Amino acid sequence: MKYQENNYIVLSDKNEIRSLINGFIFISSNEALKKSLINFSNKKGAFTSYIGFNFYDELDDYDKVGRAINKDTILFTAESPAVEESCEAYLSFDEFYRYLEDGINQMIINYPEKYNTLEIRDSLKGVKKSFGI
Repeated sequence: MKYQENNYIVLSDKNEIRSLINGFIFISSNEALKKSLINFSNKKGAFTSYIGFNFYDELDDYDKVGRAINKDTILFTAESPAVEESCEAYLSFDEFYRYLEDGINQMIINYPEKYNTLEIRDSLKGVKKSFGI
């Protein structure tokens, strides 16, 4: 299901969200992914040119108006050319972590030469701990 909010289409389809997060992981180098995971463990956002993640405290009051975001939610956004229409999703820490974990596991299996498995898994553990999962 999709609906319009703040000039973004709001995604609720888990497969679309999973695919976009996997795209974020795929285009990230080992160092960029590790840095993103460290940011997430500090409840700070991370971005590529067209895909980004924001935490509640990073948004100004204007950006919070009309959005279903709170202190335990991550705002995930994707813009063209990564997607046809700009879109966003609101993910609980648990949902976001599960998408990250699944995507990272897939990438490590499919592209073992691209990632330092120990560094990435260690950084992912930091996210899990920070989120209280």
